[in-house]
Amino acid sequence: MSLSLSLELCDPSGLEQLGGGPVAGVVVVDLFRATSTLRSLVEHGHEAEIVATPEEAAEAMRRGRRCLGEWHGAVLAGFVCGNSPTRVRSLPVTGTPLVFLSSNGARSLTLAARVGATVLAGDLANLDAMAGTLLRSGGRWLCVPAGCRGERRTEDDFVCTELARRLPRAAGPRLAELCRSLADTTVDDLAHGPSAQWLTRHEQTGAADLAFILSRRPDSGVLPCYDGKVLRQYQDGTGRG
Repeated sequence: MSLSLSLELCDPSGLEQLGGGPVAGVVVVDLFRATSTLRSLVEHGHEAEIVATPEEAAEAMRRGRRCLGEWHGAVLAGFVCGNSPTRVRSLPVTGTPLVFLSSNGARSLTLAARVGATVLAGDLANLDAMAGTLLRSGGRWLCVPAGCRGERRTEDDFVCTELARRLPRAAGPRLAELCRSLADTTVDDLAHGPSAQWLTRHEQTGAADLAFILSRRPDSGVLPCYDGKVLRQYQDGTGRG
């Protein structure tokens, strides 16, 4: 590595009382579905403001803003669509950022923005671009699996381990141990896990969303970056996204 890089596993709750020195950036993962949806939004020319509560979303709608996402799996009244990476591709780009709410990923992103100068949204399609960005940046990075209502989820942990395997000399002890514990886990396992089953049974677009999220298509190169207010495509100092 040309720059010193460390990558540490951090639970969302740990971001509120973080020690260990300054943080260069945070990678947040909520594979089913927030960070996958946000990557899809950015790929299709959107920017998004992130809100962490239904009350914040309601206030945004009162101001005439378009809101999307979900709260505990339910799409709230007045939302233009749910937390769907396939559905958001048809939303018209107006030049005004959308407002995004989700039960787990949105909260993790807002917490991460308090501690990291750069907050990136990771999923399975942008892992190579993510690893390259961290290598060019160097410094101390945190990898945050959002989980669900305070509980870990295998799919989020899996994405963190896949990023760590691309940066084998950077992984801290907790992340290295997670890599060992999930060494035999595959994308196919995620497709048959409880989160995927819930998605396909309870969401109208669930099957299409699952196929999109787990697709083995080439790396997208799109990194959604959140600055504490607006999420947009990341651009590093070289102009690369």
